[in-house]
Amino acid sequence: MSHLTRIYLLGTMFIMAWHTTLSFVAIYATSLGASPPLVGFVISATVLLPVLFGIHVGSAVDALGTSRVARWSSVLFAASYIAMFLGRGLGHLAVTVSAAGLADIGLVVATQAYVASASTPDTRDRNFGYYGVWVSVGALIGPVLGGYLVEHWGHHAAFGGSAVLALLSMAVCWTLPAQNRRRSDSAMGSTSQAFRTAALMLRDRGIFMVMLVNAFVMVAYSLRQSFYPLYLQSVGFSTTLIGAIMSFNSLCQMATRPTLGIAARRFGHVGILRLGIVLTAVGTMVTPFLTSLWALALAYGLVGVAQGYMQPLSMSLVSGQAAAGQRGVALGLRFTVNQLAQVIGPPLFGLAVAGLGLGAAFFASAGVAWSALIWVGRLAREKINGPAGALGGAPPARGTADSATD
Repeated sequence: MSHLTRIYLLGTMFIMAWHTTLSFVAIYATSLGASPPLVGFVISATVLLPVLFGIHVGSAVDALGTSRVARWSSVLFAASYIAMFLGRGLGHLAVTVSAAGLADIGLVVATQAYVASASTPDTRDRNFGYYGVWVSVGALIGPVLGGYLVEHWGHHAAFGGSAVLALLSMAVCWTLPAQNRRRSDSAMGSTSQAFRTAALMLRDRGIFMVMLVNAFVMVAYSLRQSFYPLYLQSVGFSTTLIGAIMSFNSLCQMATRPTLGIAARRFGHVGILRLGIVLTAVGTMVTPFLTSLWALALAYGLVGVAQGYMQPLSMSLVSGQAAAGQRGVALGLRFTVNQLAQVIGPPLFGLAVAGLGLGAAFFASAGVAWSALIWVGRLAREKINGPAGALGGAPPARGTADSATD
């Protein structure tokens, strides 16, 4: 099995573990007596530590190599889910999902940095599209598995299922090749150097706007983890059906991602961003008017198509603009921005739900997504597009992939 295929497999497994539990955290918190705003804050706990330490983790990937960071992140990931399975109560849930979120960023940034280092400028969009396909497989299976476990044996059975998958992910991590070279000297510096590097990256107008647009969409998409399962429960769906709809969203992502390279050449990056925003906004704002299984699945499938394009595209754009020894910081910065957006989303929606009902969360989410079109319009007006619609100018000259064994 090639190293790149092993990374794809790892992505499938840890994302499956993540979604087996995450889709039902809001329902579990509600069963423990949490109010809507408190549910939002519990969901935000999954991204609290990634927001605080995302750039640090990216710097560690540059300094120590993808394998080492992936290995130790996998240990924390497994420990978090084991603790989640063994414990009880809202406070315990918030702490353990927060730890799992920190481990998740280590696995995400390490695997993405590996894909970037194994790609050339010509293959980067394609390889990140394939990476997204494998990740979508995990996100496809996880909610169905979690829903089945919750419905038949309770929430702690789902936590146990995630723990088993996390342990399997850890086993794959420890088969990755050991580091055989160090990253650039700039990666070995202090925390302040890592933040200076990240700040310099944000001065690239194209990359700044790509991150901003993606953040707006992630605020809208955070509805998936927070109040979307509660809405489905309110219209009478079982946890198994809720998991199935979540998985259909992931299936739409998976079906879309292999075409990213072709779509980027045909429509340009700005065109893909516009499409992603429109599909996210439309799919979200019609949901409160729907009650049938197929209509809700179709609406959420539109959001899945949007995510299928936008997430790997933003990975490709950001990593392509970073020097070889700074990709970890770049991807850690992207992940931090995305997670910060998801910290903002659930409490915002929780306040809307507390005041106006579940439907208000969907309208607020759609409004956030529509506002991202303003920034895409700026991308087009400022003509940040390069050849074939590429953003941010040409990447650093690299005719071949970097050494991917680290």
